[in-house]
Amino acid sequence: MALAFCQPVLLHSWGTSSVVFHHAAELERIRRASNMLGSDSPYTPSHVMYAKLEAEPRSFRRGCHETLAFFGSAATLSAARSIQWLLWLYATYITLLLLIRFASPDVPFLDFPIACPPEHLDSCSRIAGIDPWNNRHEVPLTVRTPQPALLMAAQLWINHQPYSSFVNVTADLAHARFVSPVWGFADDFLVQVICNRTMGTATLEVQSMSRLGRSDFGVNTQRTMAFLHTMHSKVRKGIFPDKPCYSEN
Repeated sequence: MALAFCQPVLLHSWGTSSVVFHHAAELERIRRASNMLGSDSPYTPSHVMYAKLEAEPRSFRRGCHETLAFFGSAATLSAARSIQWLLWLYATYITLLLLIRFASPDVPFLDFPIACPPEHLDSCSRIAGIDPWNNRHEVPLTVRTPQPALLMAAQLWINHQPYSSFVNVTADLAHARFVSPVWGFADDFLVQVICNRTMGTATLEVQSMSRLGRSDFGVNTQRTMAFLHTMHSKVRKGIFPDKPCYSEN
């Protein structure tokens, strides 16, 4: 807008000089003055415009520069306010992330849970022999293979998942944390491998649950389903060695 206002306009060519005008309002005023002279006047509109430009060249330049300065200051102020607003949003976001993180600290599980917590029934999925929940009728995986091999396969699956990290790992239990990509809400993901020494089989149980909130939009159920399907796929492919569960890898 400022550039259009101050853009030079060629009005008339007089001799070897070109008359250039910089202000739209002054152009209209000079046109009216030239019309008032009449046809008998020895001065042409070009003379009037030239004389006007010669009389007040600095005022024209000053008006254009003041206009550019005004719009430049407005643009600078708008950019500064935008940056300030973005910084405020970023600081608010970081503060919320810290509050969520402090409200859901890592508490290692030493044993596999006996059930989904009553306060998190809508955000928990459990595929186990005792008290299953949100399991879509799936049952624990049982396979004849060494217990460490099955637990190692579970840890490899966890490692390949985004936003995951281990909290605690024992001989028969793996406890991992999954966080959501935007707000960092944490979920506990636990895998237990039970060795039946009589049958020589290893049974894989899994539970995934949110630490905060009452609903997870089905995320934990999808996670346990994906994990169990991957383990079944490995069994079909013959990846696990056919040995008793109490054997070494």
